[in-house]
Amino acid sequence: MKKDEFLKICRGLAKEPLTAPEEAMFGAIGEGIEKAFELDTVERNKSLNAITEKLGTMEDGKTVASVIRDLATQIDNIEAKAKRSLSVSDKYKLGKALDDNKELIQRAAKSKENWSIEFKARRAAAIMTSSNMVTGTVALATDNYLEDVELMVIQYPPNFILDAINSRQVTKVPAVMFAKYETTTDNGAPALTAAGVAKPLVSKNFAREYFYRAKYAGRIEYQEEMEIDFEQLLLDVIALFEEQVVRVWNDAVLALVLAYASAYTTSSLDGTMVNPDAYGVMMAGMAWGAGNNFTYDELLMNPADYWALKGTQDKNGNYKMNPFTAGFAGLNLFLSNSIPVGTITLGTKQSIKEQHSAFILRSGQYADQLIENEYTIIGEVFSITQLPTIKKASWVTLNIATAKTALAVTLG
Repeated sequence: MKKDEFLKICRGLAKEPLTAPEEAMFGAIGEGIEKAFELDTVERNKSLNAITEKLGTMEDGKTVASVIRDLATQIDNIEAKAKRSLSVSDKYKLGKALDDNKELIQRAAKSKENWSIEFKARRAAAIMTSSNMVTGTVALATDNYLEDVELMVIQYPPNFILDAINSRQVTKVPAVMFAKYETTTDNGAPALTAAGVAKPLVSKNFAREYFYRAKYAGRIEYQEEMEIDFEQLLLDVIALFEEQVVRVWNDAVLALVLAYASAYTTSSLDGTMVNPDAYGVMMAGMAWGAGNNFTYDELLMNPADYWALKGTQDKNGNYKMNPFTAGFAGLNLFLSNSIPVGTITLGTKQSIKEQHSAFILRSGQYADQLIENEYTIIGEVFSITQLPTIKKASWVTLNIATAKTALAVTLG
């Protein structure tokens, strides 16, 4: 706040033109304010309080003191926002974004056109602090040590949604999706018809089925000191957090598909195998699908069942080579510990549709986080899965033990 700017405000608030003494007085006050605004927050407020205590009213309900206090509040707010500057990692990402778009910016500068760059700054959530972030510290009685900078993380299965069902990313996921499906309540049917005879009357029936959007989200919180002490580790934590939210989404959709799959009942292979194994169960599932006019291309198994299948032996203990071992009969194999042990699920990715948003990261502060030097990162993804009832037979789950019993030849 400059002296001249303060005088302009005073003249605007005055009911009558300022006299020469008033101009001189407010000019002196303006000089004091100009100097006060050059100080830090604490000293500035002391100086302004001393000034405002001596000022009177310029108009009803409005004082010069209140004007000065308003200006001081504005300066405080500006400084508070300025302190929330980009971190080193954010500056690096912004710098890279600018560098990647250098040619675009140069062209825009020459043409005077508007331009924009999409930049997502990833900051980092109990509250992560320098003291609780890394545990297991011990005293080392030697200077001869080396820190392995590679972060060791928990291993998880691949993404089921992207690998095993018909999925696509969209800009905005609708709240509700509905589709019309043919029902089995048709009236009449086409038939061989003789000349001169009325053709059979056929009417079709359809029903709407509704599907609803879901959101999978979480948050992490951390202290600013945590970022200062472990900046690179914090970036790794944010990446792990993102993967964690994606896994929750992945497992949720997988659970929907497993619940949607029909239960195996019987097939043309029942009672035809002398020594049925898990491969025989798989073949029975394929036969069941064919009986319902579906050809399966996806195979879901628990890793325990997969390795039991790979380790099949004959009665002498020799490992057997099964013709399905190499390619699982053209099936896309998906292994996950989220799939119940003792089951095999088969299906086709063409029958299920899923739409999802990009993974969204937001950072900010709430409650007392600003004054406590804390930050919050929110991660979320929106998803909607279309599981048509009319195509339930496109996925089937078989209990391995039960199916083996049904496949075995009855000796008598």
